[in-house]
Amino acid sequence: MQYRIGADAVLNQVCSLAINYHKAQTNVEVSCQAAYPLVQPLTIIMSTLRTC
Repeated sequence: MQYRIGADAVLNQVCSLAINYHKAQTNVEVSCQAAYPLVQPLTIIMSTLRTC
């Protein structure tokens, strides 16, 4: 079975998890821009896996 996940969907999911985790830790609002550098490598990995 082949799983197809859009990079945007992955990015949004990871970003939401990162923001929720940060809120739980510090109780401070965090923008998605702050989490983006962390998920960029994941997006690259996902796009690489899709082309294999």
